[in-house]
Amino acid sequence: MQALVLFLAAILGSSALHKLLARDRLVPVVARLSGAGLPLASLLLALAATIEALAGLALLIGELRGGGLVVAILV
Repeated sequence: MQALVLFLAAILGSSALHKLLARDRLVPVVARLSGAGLPLASLLLALAATIEALAGLALLIGELRGGGLVVAILV
């Protein structure tokens, strides 16, 4: 079970990092998919990256693991 938790945390962390590194390419896509303008799309992308990173960190903390799993499923 611990290996699965570490794998999920790594996936969430790498996904959040990808959103930050490929921001120039992803912001127009988020804008098109959400119907929002570019400034709001940038905020939405940053929010998604933050939620993914926090979910990954929550998976690594024993007391927060349940909440991290719920957020990981929702993201």
